[in-house]
Amino acid sequence: MKLLLAFLISMLPLAASAQTKADYENTMQKFQHFYNNKQSDSLCKLFPPNYPRENTCFFPPGMLDTIMNKFGRMLSYKYIATDKNGSAYFKTVYTRSTQMTSLFLNNENKLKTVRLTNHSPYTDSLLLKH
Repeated sequence: MKLLLAFLISMLPLAASAQTKADYENTMQKFQHFYNNKQSDSLCKLFPPNYPRENTCFFPPGMLDTIMNKFGRMLSYKYIATDKNGSAYFKTVYTRSTQMTSLFLNNENKLKTVRLTNHSPYTDSLLLKH
């Protein structure tokens, strides 16, 4: 019993730092706004400073233009699920396609990973259900 209690107490910091559906939806709302307005500098600020290294941005203006030419504007997104590793999945509707987008947030609710298209048997089955 004491061992179980010690284990549960040791897990409290992890439970307190877990991101919620609202955290992911808030980040996705910001992402949609910055993406549709072609604000690559603001998209970059959704990531932690110096991530993955100094002066690096996953969405420089040229890359953002390429992505927008392929998918178009983001019309909507719908939260679908969060997996056991903490990645949240959204059904994302663009003017030219529908995708399963995944986000992973760090403890400060900054983007650690974003995948605009995420294809696997798991994500494809989620997309088909929704």
